[in-house]
Amino acid sequence: MNHNEQWMEEERIQWIKPRAPVSVYLRFGKWGSRPRSINFHTGETERGLSVYRAEMVSDGVVRLAEDDNLVWDVHDYAEMLEGRLVFAVTGKEVGKGSDGEPLITTVKLLPYAIEYESFPKAFRKVTA
Repeated sequence: MNHNEQWMEEERIQWIKPRAPVSVYLRFGKWGSRPRSINFHTGETERGLSVYRAEMVSDGVVRLAEDDNLVWDVHDYAEMLEGRLVFAVTGKEVGKGSDGEPLITTVKLLPYAIEYESFPKAFRKVTA
């Protein structure tokens, strides 16, 4: 199965409602049953799934967090992420991706709404 075919299957989604605080991340795009991202610079498989740090805004709402470790070229990312679904997830952090983003394993979906306004302006499509 190649990277483009590794989409998560709806019946395999594991939703959890944490009883205690957990690390929260945002994932742009779906993932496969063995979630590991591809380093687009080298073509190699990374140790986990690429995600972005998130933070709780209010009960049940998260937003993209500021992350000083991230190499952030908003124009490159805006094109790559345009039109992709966004998921609030948690998991075990196992390293850093090629751009400084966290890599996680044991990915689980969280039932949180995502604050759209927290995305850099280049990510958002502005309509008149």
